[in-house]
Amino acid sequence: METNYKILIIDDEKDLCVMLKSFLERQSYITEFAHTIKDGLSLAATFQPNLVFLDNNLPDGFGINHIGAIKSTAKGTKIVVISAMTPSRDESIKNGVNAFIEKPINMAKIKSILMEVRTDQ
Repeated sequence: METNYKILIIDDEKDLCVMLKSFLERQSYITEFAHTIKDGLSLAATFQPNLVFLDNNLPDGFGINHIGAIKSTAKGTKIVVISAMTPSRDESIKNGVNAFIEKPINMAKIKSILMEVRTDQ
């Protein structure tokens, strides 16, 4: 598997970030995470991820309100919103995300989403 595909996780649940990072790195993805939108935008600018897993409910705002900022900061980035709030799905899609995952997440769904967004390139 290609080892230069970069994934950024923006989620305030620290355990979820560590678990997801570990899972993705075992599959040879380069992975970083941030716990706020502010830190996520800063990291997106320097890290330039191919894909962002974005939580919607973050301490400093709603992730879906920052989709445009992430896409302009990291050109060509695909975004997958992760949220326990199902009503966010329609708004996320309207704002240009590539996929939506409901919490609690499962790794089979993550693998499926990765296959979808990687084939969309």
